Amino acid sequence: MDFTKMGFQRLGYDNYETWKLRARQVLTREGLWQYVVNDLPGVEVGSSEWKTKNELALQTIGFLVEDAQLRLIQDAVTAKDAWSRLRTYYIKDSSVGKVALIKKLSKTELSEVGDLRQHLMDLEQLFEKIENAGCRMDEDMKAAFILASLPESYENTVAAIQGRMEVFTMNFVKTKLLEEYDRRTQRGKFEDSKAMVVKAVRKNENKRLCYACGSPEHLIRDCDKLEIMREKTSRSTTAGNRTQTARSAQSDVHSDRHICFAALQEETGDHWYLDSAASTHMTGNTNNLDWHRKTKKQRVILANGDELHSTAVGGVILPAVGADKRPVDVKLNNVVIVPGLSTNLVSVEVITSQGYAILFSSDDCKILKDGEVVVVAQKIGRLYRF
Repeated sequence: MDFTKMGFQRLGYDNYETWKLRARQVLTREGLWQYVVNDLPGVEVGSSEWKTKNELALQTIGFLVEDAQLRLIQDAVTAKDAWSRLRTYYIKDSSVGKVALIKKLSKTELSEVGDLRQHLMDLEQLFEKIENAGCRMDEDMKAAFILASLPESYENTVAAIQGRMEVFTMNFVKTKLLEEYDRRTQRGKFEDSKAMVVKAVRKNENKRLCYACGSPEHLIRDCDKLEIMREKTSRSTTAGNRTQTARSAQSDVHSDRHICFAALQEETGDHWYLDSAASTHMTGNTNNLDWHRKTKKQRVILANGDELHSTAVGGVILPAVGADKRPVDVKLNNVVIVPGLSTNLVSVEVITSQGYAILFSSDDCKILKDGEVVVVAQKIGRLYRF
């Protein structure tokens, strides 16, 4: 039987711990394992039956290792001898080997954005290697090593587990940690409490320009020419000229004023654009929102010096796509309604404080949480659109 067709991975330089379990399963299935351990009730060692089965077990072991490993067992005359040679080669019983394994275990730590499931698997492999090297580890000791390897964000979970010493076992610890990890994963994929937030990638700051004067040395919020533009620009601009796609700068020190700089000339319809300079989420039409309420008017200053006024604030759930192309919902709260503004803006400025990150590329931008992509916006021209 060709076991490789069944997905069996032959013995290489770095998979002995897994291989020995799989190899034993294969030998047991073929009725040959007892010839490896010499557990042969009713069969005399050296008999014709023993010779036939031993040779079959020996050749099976040889088939289950890679070509480079055959040299380790080429002189073995029994299946038991071949198995023993492989174990001796891959498991170091020396004190040096034990120290190296213990040192590696003590340095194994989970990062804040690491995969807990893979981390637990790595630790269990280390536990097995240490025990194979002759160091017996109790279950509570293994559990203690696992808890000690976790980052600070797991402190509350660790404290809760330590408070249950009567059930302080490996299975209990692993179950509780995986439950917490699954909760974190779900929170990372679906944020349903406040506005979704992103943090601009630091390297993209160098690419941002002042929309007032075009300088790469500062943003519009710091531009000395903005007030001059306001004073020189006529107040007679029509509402039609006001309704255009906008780029927003950070609001100034007054809580009732925002600055809005025009970037496009056409209507944006139902689409929403990610704006790395916006001071707040904005839309010009209440029909774009799922709910809204009237609020005190706020001044929205256009780049031509004209002003619009907000009339309400609301919220919306935007249909978007995730990394796997499946639909996801993006919930935005505190969206300012500015009649006369045609652009629907998703403000990076507003949503940079709650742990998300955004990665820009030539085709799209990816919004990440704990290193995992949760939303993808498509690049249209120079803007990124949901």
